[in-house]
Amino acid sequence: MSISFQEYFYKIACLAGLILFLYYAGPILIPVTFAILIALIILPLCKWFENRKIRREISSFISILLVTLFIGLIVTLLWKQLGKLLGDLSLMQFRLEKLFDDSLHWVNSNFSSTEPIASEDIKDSSIDMAKESGKSIVSNSILFTTNFFMNALLTMVYVFLFLIYRGGVRKVILSLTSASNVQKVSEMIAGISKVGQSYISGMGLMLLILGTCNSGILFLFHIDNFLFLGCLAALMAIVPYIGTTVGAAIPVVYAYLTTGSISTAFGILISFWAVQLIESNFLTPKIVGGSLNLNAFASIVSLIAGGYLWGIPGMILFLPITAMFRVFCSYYPSLKPVSELLGQNISK
Repeated sequence: MSISFQEYFYKIACLAGLILFLYYAGPILIPVTFAILIALIILPLCKWFENRKIRREISSFISILLVTLFIGLIVTLLWKQLGKLLGDLSLMQFRLEKLFDDSLHWVNSNFSSTEPIASEDIKDSSIDMAKESGKSIVSNSILFTTNFFMNALLTMVYVFLFLIYRGGVRKVILSLTSASNVQKVSEMIAGISKVGQSYISGMGLMLLILGTCNSGILFLFHIDNFLFLGCLAALMAIVPYIGTTVGAAIPVVYAYLTTGSISTAFGILISFWAVQLIESNFLTPKIVGGSLNLNAFASIVSLIAGGYLWGIPGMILFLPITAMFRVFCSYYPSLKPVSELLGQNISK
């Protein structure tokens, strides 16, 4: 068996070039990728309007408007819940200061060999640090908010363009293939679109289930703002592996700071852990995992690569991107080993 070093060097160079392209083109590719996934979700609604003899441009605009209004309604409800949560800040501050003083008293009592630590000194230094970093925090928050809304607006523009130009894009792709491969490429495009639609719809169903369960748990423990905290914990689950842990920690800490009961916080922690156990082992593999058909190794690597290249958006986007890439590879004989390496059947 002979090895062509020139061929392998060419492949490695192409892979390195692709990684550099993804890294530096992230600000452009992130909203485009989000737009593609959103367009795949809105597409059935857009086709429904088109089947009723409404022009494609108008159908696309109405579909985007309805989805935007629906999201805006959810955000408004959560915003009102956030306002109520901010009203508990004084109580949370009191609990946090008491916890801090108790912890400091325990340290001074059990480590008498060291010089006693004065809580006032720590609080004064913390206030000075907050004053020094306050301006930068405000400016960074304004910059982040501005960039977020600009990217959101740009994403919706891309969604509109993808919806109205989808027929032309499909024709261009098919025109670049030979006549004998037109059917094969058409099936590949349909398969990739199905993966994207199944992933987003499955993830939406998972968020609805998690939000309902989380909010129900907090309601049973008589926690204020249970709807906001439950939905927040569910939304954090969009970021695989990490998001579920952070999403569970926020309601647990809030419950302790507002009630002062360790047993209540511990009960919520155990309940959230049980929900996450069911979600990760039964619900996600059935609802979301079936549409991706990725093995655990490919999922973890795509998560790490996405986080490194694009940050948090990459951790969200690289799973469906990898699943779509697996479908793409499955239609080409030379790339089928890559598809098998990424798929769930590799363990068989």
